[in-house]
Amino acid sequence: MKTITILISLFFSAKIFAQVEIINRSLTDSSLGIVYLGVENKIEIKTKFPDPKLLVTVRNGVIWKLAPYRFAWSVSENKNSVLTVVDDNGKTIGEKTFKVDTVPPPRVMIPGIKDPTASVNQILLNPFLQVVLPNCFLKSGYIITSFELTTVHEGVFDGDQTPFAISGNRFSEQAIKTIRSLSKGDFIFFDNIKCLDPNSRTRFLPSFYLAIKQ
Repeated sequence: MKTITILISLFFSAKIFAQVEIINRSLTDSSLGIVYLGVENKIEIKTKFPDPKLLVTVRNGVIWKLAPYRFAWSVSENKNSVLTVVDDNGKTIGEKTFKVDTVPPPRVMIPGIKDPTASVNQILLNPFLQVVLPNCFLKSGYIITSFELTTVHEGVFDGDQTPFAISGNRFSEQAIKTIRSLSKGDFIFFDNIKCLDPNSRTRFLPSFYLAIKQ
C-alpha cells in the first residue's frame, strides 16, 4: 500500500510539473535551458495556473516581475541554477535547471560571410552589417547606427581613399556601385562602427575587412 501511495504521489507531481513550461525568451532557441551573466534574461512561465497565485524564485541572482507570467532574471554567478515556480499554498508546481554561461564579445559581419575573403556577389547578396555573438544563443540586441566603408584597389592603401560615411547598417547605393567595380585582390574596410548596445548605450565595435576573391 505504501508503494502504491508513493507512485500515485509521483504521478500527480509529474502531471502538475507538466502543466508548467519555463522559457528563456532572450535566446535564439528558447527550448534551451541556458541563462547568461550580465544581462536580463527574459523568462516566460506558461501555465494555466492564475498569475496572481504564482511565486517564482531562483537560486542564483535575482528575478523580478515585468508583466503577468513574464520575468527578468539577472544571474550573479557562473554556476548552474534552478528556477522554481510555487503556488499560493507553497507547493512547487514547476522547476527547471539552467546552465549559466558568459556572453562573448560582439562581432560585426556581413550575413553569411564568416571568412575574411568573399566574392563581390557574396557581399552584395546581403549588403548590410549585423552584430553577432559567436557561439552564443543569446539574441544580440545590438543596433548599428552608422559606419564607414572604404574600398582599396589591389591592396594598396595610399591614404587618399575617401570612406563612405553610412547611416544605419545598410550599404548606400553609391557604396554598392563602387563594390560592384572591385576585383580579386581588392579590399573593403569597415571602420568606426557605431551602435546601440542592448542597454541603449552608444559604443563602437571593432573594425574588420574583407579581401575580394575571384
